[in-house]
Amino acid sequence: MSYKITFTKSGKTVTCEPDRTILEAAHASGGESPGSGQGGTCHTCAVKGEGLMETEEMLALTPRGLAAGWRVTCV
Repeated sequence: MSYKITFTKSGKTVTCEPDRTILEAAHASGGESPGSGQGGTCHTCAVKGEGLMETEEMLALTPRGLAAGWRVTCV
């Protein structure tokens, strides 16, 4: 099952397959999104998001950041 992701600044909606990260989907669609890593250890690609996201590998975020809706898009 694929997911639809809408970037609020650009208004662009992209499809993200379950085996890809949001950052990969953004780059593949030609979008400009900061970050090139894949480790979840920095805040470069952090966004505030809505909807369900797996958060196990989001090492850069504190429980407080996660509760506030912040997510990193590289993992």
